[in-house]
Amino acid sequence: MATKIADQHLTATDETAIKKLFYILRPLYACHWIERNRTMPPTLFHEMLGQGLAEDFIERWIGEVLAAKKTAAEGERIGIPSGPTAWLHEKLTRLQEVAETLPAGNRGGALEDLNALFLQTVKGS
Repeated sequence: MATKIADQHLTATDETAIKKLFYILRPLYACHWIERNRTMPPTLFHEMLGQGLAEDFIERWIGEVLAAKKTAAEGERIGIPSGPTAWLHEKLTRLQEVAETLPAGNRGGALEDLNALFLQTVKGS
């Protein structure tokens, strides 16, 4: 998701909608969290900040964007400095490479169990 949005919104101009920027940042941070901590990331984005997942200048910039988001109108655009833009692209590329090395795992059994639970719940038994 982050890569697709970045390809659409970080290439044409030096600015993007604040909302779209967080559609890039949230999954990027979540992937980085999983890689580093080997645990599920927090649901709340701000809980991933300050955990050493990004350089200080990126975290300061994200803090500024979060503050701007609080008062921004829907669809409001924000300028993105070249440093954060380069960082975003570099991290997205690196995390995509990491993802391609991960084993697919056995998802069949878990899906079958989930389907059985769903059917049991729907039937009320």
